[in-house]
Amino acid sequence: MFNDERSWLNRVWTMQETTSNWLLGGLVPEEFMVRKEDLDLPTQFHDGVCSLLQVLARDPPDLFALAKVLRSRRGTHHIDQVSALGLLLKCPALPIYDTKQRCEDGWGQLVQQMSHKHRTDLLVNCPVVGNAPGTKWCPSWSQLMLGKTIPSETTVINYSEGELLNCSPISHDPSVNLGVVYWNYAYVIESCEFSIEDGRIHMHVLLGPASQSQFATDSYKTQPFLVEFSGANPLFDPDFYYAAAGMANLEYWVLGKISGHGRNMGYVQFEKRSTFRIPCARERERLWHLNPSYSDTPIRYL
Repeated sequence: MFNDERSWLNRVWTMQETTSNWLLGGLVPEEFMVRKEDLDLPTQFHDGVCSLLQVLARDPPDLFALAKVLRSRRGTHHIDQVSALGLLLKCPALPIYDTKQRCEDGWGQLVQQMSHKHRTDLLVNCPVVGNAPGTKWCPSWSQLMLGKTIPSETTVINYSEGELLNCSPISHDPSVNLGVVYWNYAYVIESCEFSIEDGRIHMHVLLGPASQSQFATDSYKTQPFLVEFSGANPLFDPDFYYAAAGMANLEYWVLGKISGHGRNMGYVQFEKRSTFRIPCARERERLWHLNPSYSDTPIRYL
């Protein structure tokens, strides 16, 4: 009864119409109090609505929890899910509702309208590398709906104002549409390596400048820091030197590589590979005092 995609509990529109202050009530006809496959139908309905109310009551809205609920719901058109998520995230503007529009296009427009916090959560809270052209820092719509390695709920992270992800047009001429750029300020380590020993992962951070010849001969000094990765541990390339962007007092990090230096223009260009955290406060304090890199670095994300 409740597994059919036409069921009230499985529709997108009911998620939009439901409010967190609903109170379940009403009389239940005797004939409805039947058991199907040893499951009390009123109880199943009550549990379904209550679990939805718990998600809708979160303030600010939990992007990943809402996405998890949306995965099991259907609309008349696929774009209905994108529009519903924008409404539930309380975006100030929503993409024009066009039933012929691709979900990926609608999602790209919706990301531009999200709050700075929700955009930053897509960058830092989610380890997924986007597969949409030109957007690796956040998952595509298809990845978000597939749910593989997508968090089931948002970890609360206290970003500083500068770490919140901004969205700006590439051109300030309204007659020219060159797209947008996503950027923020973070603590950037430009060269680091990773090792796995006894199931524990360490990030090895270079201390002081080093030439390419020193990299080749390992004649440089590093410091190890114990880290934890979101989801499955990535396969590290021993011959690759990663970059990392740290936020929230150096606890949460985006792993990637610097694909271009715009230091003459005042920023670095960053390509995301995964996310991780330094869980130990003492490790974070040690990293801060060693100061192996640059704080408040302007970053543009691919």
